Amino acid sequence: ENLKLLVGDTEDGECRTVIGRETGISALSDCSLVVKTYSPSDNMKGSIGIIGPARMDYSRVMSTLEYMAEAMDNILRRMLEP
Repeated sequence: ENLKLLVGDTEDGECRTVIGRETGISALSDCSLVVKTYSPSDNMKGSIGIIGPARMDYSRVMSTLEYMAEAMDNILRRMLEP
């Protein structure tokens, strides 16, 4: 159940943000989780996320995740090339 936080897709490919009790995990009640999904091929998908305080710099975290997800996409696509 809690794994869905990490692997859950967003409809528009944007970062997904879950704050405090929305996580459903009592240990994260004062934290936020920001997750970005990447997919270098049709049959491969991954997620990268950051857990931090509820009062974090969301725009900075999201832009970092966007950059990292794009980097992961590029690296994995190169590895998959014949």
